[in-house]
Amino acid sequence: MLSAKKLVLITGAAGKVGRVLRDEIAQHYRLRLLDILPVPEAPDAIPGDINDIGQLDKAMDSVDAVIHLAGNSNLKADFDGLLHNNIKGTYQVYEAARRNGVKRIVFASSNHTVENHSPLRHLPAWKENETSASTVHLSPHATVRPDSLYGVSKVFGEALARYYADAFGVTSVCLRLGSVTPDAAFLGTPRAWGLWISNRDLCELFRCAIEATNVGCAIVYGCSANTRRWWDLRAGLELIGFEPQDDSETMIPRWYTHAIVPPAPQYPLPWGERLAALPVSGGHAMLVCLGQSGFFLKTADGLCLAIDPFLTVWPDRLQAPLLPATDLPADLILVTHTHRDHLDVQALPTIAQARPQARFIAPPTGCEKLAQLGVSPQRVTILRPGETHQSSSATITAIPARHEATAPDAQGYVIRAPHGTLYHAGDTEYDQCLLNAHRYQPDLLLVPINGRKGNMTAEQAAQLAADLAPRAVIPMHYGCLQPRADLLDRFLSALTNVAPVVRPAVMEPGAILQLPLSVP
Repeated sequence: MLSAKKLVLITGAAGKVGRVLRDEIAQHYRLRLLDILPVPEAPDAIPGDINDIGQLDKAMDSVDAVIHLAGNSNLKADFDGLLHNNIKGTYQVYEAARRNGVKRIVFASSNHTVENHSPLRHLPAWKENETSASTVHLSPHATVRPDSLYGVSKVFGEALARYYADAFGVTSVCLRLGSVTPDAAFLGTPRAWGLWISNRDLCELFRCAIEATNVGCAIVYGCSANTRRWWDLRAGLELIGFEPQDDSETMIPRWYTHAIVPPAPQYPLPWGERLAALPVSGGHAMLVCLGQSGFFLKTADGLCLAIDPFLTVWPDRLQAPLLPATDLPADLILVTHTHRDHLDVQALPTIAQARPQARFIAPPTGCEKLAQLGVSPQRVTILRPGETHQSSSATITAIPARHEATAPDAQGYVIRAPHGTLYHAGDTEYDQCLLNAHRYQPDLLLVPINGRKGNMTAEQAAQLAADLAPRAVIPMHYGCLQPRADLLDRFLSALTNVAPVVRPAVMEPGAILQLPLSVP
């Protein structure tokens, strides 16, 4: 006679991990689902808060194991936001398990308990791309180094699990989960590719954690067998028999890895001297990302042009400036509008003083602002939408934009030169006025993707690329003053859907792209 399947309670069953597990492991176990939110396609799920003792006791009645997923997963949450669910709630789950004689809890811990050990943690994404296979494999027994209060709350859960195993015999397997998403391509960076866990490996990981014997309290890393991982997975095999099968490297489409512009080669000079000495052969140009919406363009005939250089250290910056304003070797600076991350009120007067030959192009309000900052009006050219300025080998045309009311004359620029045509959209919502750039047939589009404060969303940016049909598109305006979150992933995914022939080029500060583009 076959034995009955184990009854497993899943807390937080409506979340991302819960959705994967309840669909995939139901063939192995009878499931009881608990969540404060409705659980789609599970009408018999128990609606309940893990801090409600009565509901927890009811949910734990006769269960063989608990998968504890419920909690606040917001990395930016403050202590009060984590206290109720991640601290008090986890304690209540363990207490209810003790009262009801449950002997196994699988606790969903997190990579954020040790994220500050990561060899890539403090590298910009373009430096991450140099690391194909990690030589660092962190043991689960290494000292915890959380990167957030959220990570601290998961460290608490692991310590609580150890206490209940020793004091009451409630055994636990703590799973330090990496990045849970079905498609590794949309994780965005090599750091995330190293942490990825496939749905197949995720379900096998939890099954092994439930079935493991002779375990008091084990800590196991939860990622696939990724080439770029920096975790030691041997404990998973030795303690619970988990052996992942997938590797993010095989899941990433070629176009995605090629989207990341290779890092600039090592060079002994500071960035200012490096830009000045940047070699450019005839008929070509070099484009360097300065961060946010800032770019530096150097042509073969010696034109050194900067667009919206944002080089001041502000308290809310998440990316440090690439170089001091005094070192930017630009002779022509284009300003798209007057907001501080585009018309940098500290950097631009500094550039004007350090480089007396430098000239500026701006919309009318930008010219007024520059005059207020002490930049001589004789050095500033007012350019309105549709108007053109000729500068040595480049023809610059202003293109209308639609931004916030505080920047009524915001605009972008089309730059036509022997290396091709570049369209920098500036800060703008998605609007028909942007299609004015189509007549210039841009080869390269630079477009904001942050979707807030008067800028288009990642999906709208992809649609603009489809409308203008350039050879390639560079996403910008993310990661400097706001966390990048999933913006880049969303943009690349949308671009694949609406403009598959337009190639993306992801440029982090310091990345260098040769123009004209060689697009596969």
